Amino acid sequence: MELNFIKGHMGGNTIVFLNGVQIEKGKELETALRVLSGEYLGSHEACILYPPENGGDIKVKIVGRASKRFISACGGMTQVLGHILVETDFLSYYGVSVEKGRKRKVLLETDAGIVEILIDFDEQGKAHVITNMNSFLQEIYEKGITQLTLCGVEALRVGKFLVLNADNVKTVFRDVNFETMDEKTKEVLVKIQKEFFKAYMSNAFDFALYDLHPKRGGDIRAVFPHDITSGLIEPSCGTGSVAIGVAISYNGELSKLIGKSQNEKISVKLILETGGGSELGGPERTTVYLSTAGPNVEEISFSHSFVQVTAVGQVLL
Repeated sequence: MELNFIKGHMGGNTIVFLNGVQIEKGKELETALRVLSGEYLGSHEACILYPPENGGDIKVKIVGRASKRFISACGGMTQVLGHILVETDFLSYYGVSVEKGRKRKVLLETDAGIVEILIDFDEQGKAHVITNMNSFLQEIYEKGITQLTLCGVEALRVGKFLVLNADNVKTVFRDVNFETMDEKTKEVLVKIQKEFFKAYMSNAFDFALYDLHPKRGGDIRAVFPHDITSGLIEPSCGTGSVAIGVAISYNGELSKLIGKSQNEKISVKLILETGGGSELGGPERTTVYLSTAGPNVEEISFSHSFVQVTAVGQVLL
């Protein structure tokens, strides 16, 4: 089977895009997982593209390498897709195009509903993509938020995500080092994650680790160690950044961070230091825009500072 593909990344979160028309019906998941493997294109997620069916501009089916199944959302996918639209004609097959220099909204049909991306351009003509993540936000609140203790560490379940404040881990395991992410540190995180799986009878590999002590001018540092045992530590993650935003609002850390009470509705922009490596924090920026009412987030979107289209061609399976 020969498949056309295009590949890109968002701060090191790698995504490969495939033409769904070329894939045998019923073998979409199997095919995507083969493409994602190190034997082929070695990416974090796959996005299978189809013509629209429900009022959007294009239909997408997303496959996670860690979960080995279809997933409802991938923020990195939306960011890379926006740049593919600007920089290539790969999506012309589906009748979708973007004129450089003209602001354009594109509606993606996902398993979580319609996701809107806004493609805008600065004065130098550089494209910026902002992804509305409200459909994933709704999924989080439907699944719920729970405070829990794992291996003695205070943690949160935010929808399907395990979310940890690095300070809480260091309180219990004083020798961890999230800058080097050494083997001992990885073992601690794997141990905590296994307790999470046990508590929820689940193996949802969705893991966000954040630190409220930025080093490069941001508000928060973050990394996403989804599946350490297989070497999968994503340096940036759109859904994970949303989970962090929801978590710090829920537990009152947002108020402390911005110096304002959350008793009234507020809208804020948070800069997450992400990307560029596998350790906590990075040289790139994930900008999260959120509006809250009390501890709940009502609206959320994000953009990443460094997105590239890296390869285009055919893969022979």
